[in-house]
Amino acid sequence: MVAFVSTFVSTFGLGRGEKKLQTRWSGSTSSRRPVRMVVSRDITEKASEEPTKRLEMTERNLGSSLDPVPWDTTATSAVRKLSFSEQQHRFETKRERILKKAYLECKRITASYAKTFFLGTSLLSEEKRLPVWAIYVWCRRTDDIVDGPRAAGNDDEVREVLADWEKRIDEIFAGRAFDALDLALVDVVQKFPLLRSQPFFDMVEGMKMDLQKSRYETWQELYLYCYRVAATVGLMTLPIMGTATPGKAALEEAKEPAIALGIALQITNILRDVGEDAGRGRIYIPKEDMEKFNYTEEELFNGVINENYIDLMKFEIARARDYFQQAEAGIAMLAPDARLPVRASMDIYGGILTQLEANRYDNFTKRAYVTKAKKISMLPLSWMRTVEDGPGAALYNLLGRP
Repeated sequence: MVAFVSTFVSTFGLGRGEKKLQTRWSGSTSSRRPVRMVVSRDITEKASEEPTKRLEMTERNLGSSLDPVPWDTTATSAVRKLSFSEQQHRFETKRERILKKAYLECKRITASYAKTFFLGTSLLSEEKRLPVWAIYVWCRRTDDIVDGPRAAGNDDEVREVLADWEKRIDEIFAGRAFDALDLALVDVVQKFPLLRSQPFFDMVEGMKMDLQKSRYETWQELYLYCYRVAATVGLMTLPIMGTATPGKAALEEAKEPAIALGIALQITNILRDVGEDAGRGRIYIPKEDMEKFNYTEEELFNGVINENYIDLMKFEIARARDYFQQAEAGIAMLAPDARLPVRASMDIYGGILTQLEANRYDNFTKRAYVTKAKKISMLPLSWMRTVEDGPGAALYNLLGRP
């Protein structure tokens, strides 16, 4: 953002080093209403090249959507001659048209900016993948407030924008959309009543951490960051992915492995992007770990790879794999149609750690990644691992773990 695919989102979607969703800030940050985040033309550069006007994400599309009766606020004199029920019907028809376009835009953004995540979630049914993509887009927009190109050097303004963004969470969960992308999330909240707002607020807190610090003293500090920016995605998507046994109790049981997966994915992101983050003046590896292996910040900023650094990387990779192992138990807790996307995400991200090892732990000049062809080739084995009984499981046991 778990259930696991959720967090799978977090890494695939929000992992450091992923392309950023370009946004435009409009309106005054001191105004009462939330600042509107509008997808800019930059986002289309590697997408479908359709005119950006195909979806105008503005209040004009939705009416004054914070008002309780939006069809009244947009009505022309001719429309006002219609009865109240006719006006309402007209608005609902318009809303459904915009909602359809909004979901398509969420799909396009996800496909353009989170290819691995898009591949995995495409295996879901339409009833699940569209809501998951809507959540991904919200997470991407949230991340871009802090890490987007327009945020550089504007920390005070970014804090104001984040404060307004938190107000929008309340609006969304109250059924009020500020733009078309918000409308998609409003629809998700209405369709999945077990979805809660707290993980959304927690993610915003994670974004604030990036404004407050560029170093982490202990693993406990970094764990909190990983939870907020990654594990929360799993908690957001868990009600959508569904559990093998429906109900609140099953959801609660699935949360722990979902969180573990999010932690594992974010650690993997951090290890993959050590060099990139260093170039931005950031070190996510805990200071206590670096001291344990006698490796200094100066060495890291200079890209030094010595025996101490290799031992440090081995230690962090083992930690990530331990959390992946904890997440394993959650696969069987998921609804059957959600298991393959989550299993595939775990296997692909595990492949990043394997590639980091193959690169001789060089994450300064080399990027550890899994090729598209390799991802596709991994899917059959991932499927076998989700089958509890039958020929798939037997074949997997015969071939052994990858």
